[in-house]
Amino acid sequence: MVALLWLGVILVVGLVIALVLALSLVKQVRTQLVEIGSGLERLDSQLGKLLKDVSVLVEDANLDVNKFEILLDSAGKVADSMGSASKLAFSAVAAPIVRVRALRAGMDKLISVFRLSGSSTGGKRRR
Repeated sequence: MVALLWLGVILVVGLVIALVLALSLVKQVRTQLVEIGSGLERLDSQLGKLLKDVSVLVEDANLDVNKFEILLDSAGKVADSMGSASKLAFSAVAAPIVRVRALRAGMDKLISVFRLSGSSTGGKRRR
């Protein structure tokens, strides 16, 4: 019976040791879970700030893109205006030059006609 009693004592001591180890393990797991929870809270806070910063940057980029589109539209309008202005300037300069050349060609033709008619009458003019 004494052996049975010692066996019971050894079992109880073994169970107490196992229970103490289990409680220690539970305490360590709980401590780690608390640390993980606080780490997640810090991460959430930092991610919130980061998302706010990113959203501000995206809004600024959208504004810059809109400004750039307006600038490109304006540059296109200026280029169109310059093209129209250069066509107008070309027309303003070219038209008189063409007229002067046409007038000169006409005068040359008229002079050659008068010379031909003057040589056929013997150089004398009719009255």
